[in-house]
Amino acid sequence: MKLENKLTMLISSCEAYSDLWNNHLNLLSENWKDREIDVVIVTDKEHESPYADVRIFSAGDSVEMPQRLSRFLETCNTEYILVTLDDYYVDKPIDSEKIKRAISMMDKFDLDYLRFWPYPHEKRKIDGVKNAYWIELEGNYKVNLYPAIWRKSFIEKTTRKELSAWEYEVTLTKIAKELNAKCAYSVNGEFHIVDVIRKGKLLHPAKKFLDSKGMKLDRELISRNQEIKLDIMYYGKEIVPKHILKFAKKVLVKCGYKFISDGI
Repeated sequence: MKLENKLTMLISSCEAYSDLWNNHLNLLSENWKDREIDVVIVTDKEHESPYADVRIFSAGDSVEMPQRLSRFLETCNTEYILVTLDDYYVDKPIDSEKIKRAISMMDKFDLDYLRFWPYPHEKRKIDGVKNAYWIELEGNYKVNLYPAIWRKSFIEKTTRKELSAWEYEVTLTKIAKELNAKCAYSVNGEFHIVDVIRKGKLLHPAKKFLDSKGMKLDRELISRNQEIKLDIMYYGKEIVPKHILKFAKKVLVKCGYKFISDGI
């Protein structure tokens, strides 16, 4: 299998996060030495590309992130798209053979979406495949924007509404369920990342990683308290029983807290 005939890598970004690109691409080159697929940064404003092996696609600053993706997809001819975000830095070597096996798995099981991030966790294993699980399309964020390979025809169907990036991610699981999409995730070390930015600020583990690589990023460091709160909100959903989460949400709503998912 020749990957360049099957797969394109898409880095979703915008001009406000263009300061993340150099580190992102340097780490990608360092960790994927035999990469043979096209890499495209999809952004808003016109931006000259200083990168010999990476294309910048400027979709225009009048549209939100989903429509930027849609405009790029109109120009893309590969069956599959490896979608990642500008602030997900690759921190471990990528084996092209593992990516090829992931594509083969998508072909074999007719998958529309294959995530390389373990959260949210699932329990139903895919028979005959190591460390791979079916995604049950109930709740929110089961299909999300962590690194994943998407079937182009599926991701095109998710970008038809004009939504913000946050609203868009909330809709993904619902749309996948409506389309009877086949979704799964694999944690065989295909595409391992460090999450770098949250709320526009640099995360502490990311700073430690960047320091170890001799890399700099001129971003405010998030406070420890805010980082702990975000971690509790994110990872707490994995360990707290659902009935407790539902009760907590009702209490928060009564206190005036608004959830993006309730408005979609």
